[in-house]
Amino acid sequence: MDVLQEGKGPWSPSEVVAHLIYGERRDWIPRTKIILQFGETRKFEPFDRAGHVRESQGKSLPRLLDEFARLRAKSLDQLRAMNLGAEDLARHGRHPAFGPVTLRGPQRLTNALLSN
Repeated sequence: MDVLQEGKGPWSPSEVVAHLIYGERRDWIPRTKIILQFGETRKFEPFDRAGHVRESQGKSLPRLLDEFARLRAKSLDQLRAMNLGAEDLARHGRHPAFGPVTLRGPQRLTNALLSN
């Protein structure tokens, strides 16, 4: 896989899937837990937009797809186990660049949970 240079052309399918994998590991569930435990008093860790490059080197697209499917299933299981209600989804966290966000926000895995 070529090294990603954001803004310099489209991502390959492997880069897209690797980015989703990186988000599953570093973003969705960890940020959900931060919101539930700390609210806005603790900022999220910044998201390394090129972090997936290091973790995915040497992996084929089929291997990346299998890894993403496994991680997404685990994330959805964790979300279901949290048994989040409307009040939980309205809770606020603090994004390091964008400020206040909620679990109901468009970038939360709760959308995927609610649609499955």
